[in-house]
Amino acid sequence: MFKPHLVFNLILASLALGVGLLWINNFKLLQDEQVSLKSQVSAYQQAEILNTTDVPVLDSDAQLAQDLKNRFLSTISAQSVYVMDSDSGSVLLEKNSSLVKAPASITKLLTALVVRENYPLNQEITVKDEYLTEGTTIGFVPEEKLTVESLLKALLIHSANDAAYILANNYQEGYAGFITKMNQLASRLNLNNTYFTNPAGLDDQYHQSTARDIAILTKAVMADDVLKPMVGTKQAVISDQQQQHQHFLYTTNALLTTRNDVVGVKTGTTQAAGEALVTQVEKEGRKIVIVVLTSQDRYQDTNLIIDWVFANYNWQKAEQIGQ
Repeated sequence: MFKPHLVFNLILASLALGVGLLWINNFKLLQDEQVSLKSQVSAYQQAEILNTTDVPVLDSDAQLAQDLKNRFLSTISAQSVYVMDSDSGSVLLEKNSSLVKAPASITKLLTALVVRENYPLNQEITVKDEYLTEGTTIGFVPEEKLTVESLLKALLIHSANDAAYILANNYQEGYAGFITKMNQLASRLNLNNTYFTNPAGLDDQYHQSTARDIAILTKAVMADDVLKPMVGTKQAVISDQQQQHQHFLYTTNALLTTRNDVVGVKTGTTQAAGEALVTQVEKEGRKIVIVVLTSQDRYQDTNLIIDWVFANYNWQKAEQIGQ
């Protein structure tokens, strides 16, 4: 028996299927167009990066370039060296850069970053028994109250060990919690060969880092608007909250007083570390990070490296290299 309503329903179903297929095809076309557009945008962004990123170039012949570097590095007394172009991340020079070393007071750069993540600058802290700390100290008076900002200045300008311990001892999870935070931050920054046991850089067989890791750490410090000026300060005065005690701070970094192109950052000296220094140079529109560890003369080594880098490298757009 002929059933008109069944035919009508069949026609409606066919029309719905056709519309559905048309919608799916159009949606797929739209997706394809969006993917294509995203690819074009991505390619455009990559091209823009290539056009705006300058890359340091030493020599078109890789073997000649490496020989030139090796000859120069043989004149440097430091056992470990790492020199990085901060903007591009390019490694300009390296010598035993993954060799584990005692970092001494360069440790305080990581201490400062942990403080910045966990303390307000205006927080008031009371000095307890940290005035008995060994090594370089400010000579804080027991029970005087100082702000975190003042303690950071003492830590980074004067390289004060007592400031490091005051800050670590007053962490909400205690001293041990602060050290844990230091190592957690080191892991987050991909400091793969760094492990610290104290906030000041005192010698300990398990307290260690590498020239490469220190360069990465330095880049993080120099990106902080509060810390960067501190590591480039030659001298300052801080006071306790009651204005009863003044403390005069003087940089431990001689290059800050002898070179205008050096903007920081930190010295380190212990029996195990020998002479250590991490430096940021800003010259001719370039930012260079230089790390020398276990040096016989860290300032001479760094001066030689600065002059050699700017005499031998030139910066080109990435897309121009090899043309």
